[in-house]
Amino acid sequence: MCKAMEDMRAEARAELQRQVEQQKAEEEAREKALLGVDQRSTPADAAEGNVPMEANRSAHPYMPYTAVTNQGSRQYAVLNGADAWSDPATGLRMVGDRICIAIGQGYGMKAGDKVDVVLDDGSVVKCILGDMKALCDTDPNGLYHNTDRDVVEMIVDYNVFSRNSDQYLTVFHGQPVKKLVKVES
Repeated sequence: MCKAMEDMRAEARAELQRQVEQQKAEEEAREKALLGVDQRSTPADAAEGNVPMEANRSAHPYMPYTAVTNQGSRQYAVLNGADAWSDPATGLRMVGDRICIAIGQGYGMKAGDKVDVVLDDGSVVKCILGDMKALCDTDPNGLYHNTDRDVVEMIVDYNVFSRNSDQYLTVFHGQPVKKLVKVES
């Protein structure tokens, strides 16, 4: 009789586990349907530098470099240092030969880190982190912006940059961002 009771309990536990797994799968399917995506961002995405599929990998908004006003910050030092300059043709803020960008903090990088932005077609855009998106403005894993789901935000000089032009987008050749790779110095 004890063996029969143990078997019944094991069957009940197995059935309960199947129900829990089915519920979880149904919830994930509903979430995917709401998002219209095949996956959600995870900390593993960030560790690998992979841009999650639910992110808007083709959006490249911009911010003025003068928005960083704390003169004691690493960001300010990067954007206003001796090697910083503004490209007269595009208005992009540059450090040396790298374009200044801002990304989410979930990728584990910091202002001043050199980053190669890998596009879907395999081409690489050489960038440097000039700023980081605030955690309150990104998804829970800090990989993309809450409102428009963008990954890479361009940093520009409003004295040169024209808001009515997409001149700065030419650096991405119309390609979505696939991966962010930290360049070791």
